[in-house]
Amino acid sequence: MGLRWTENRQAIVQRDLPEPEEVFICWLMEQPPQGSLLAAASREAARLARYNGSHEGPRKLARMFAELIEQLEKPRQYTVGNRSLSDRSPSGQEQLP
Repeated sequence: MGLRWTENRQAIVQRDLPEPEEVFICWLMEQPPQGSLLAAASREAARLARYNGSHEGPRKLARMFAELIEQLEKPRQYTVGNRSLSDRSPSGQEQLP
């Protein structure tokens, strides 16, 4: 009976965990508009990098944060008329378009 209880307990625990996508969206929606999304995502990625468990969820979540960070680090290009503008200065600092 002990092994069966452990198997059932693991199934219950795994079923109750939220999906990584759900966690990511909830985290994203809770970010303050004035805050640095890049800095906040970097903190979460660092926290998730310390995870040593066997569950795939945190690893998938870490990949999602890594992709977000990669996208946030890329300068965006805007075209206004015949001018091309960037949201980054030559020093790499963010600028408002």
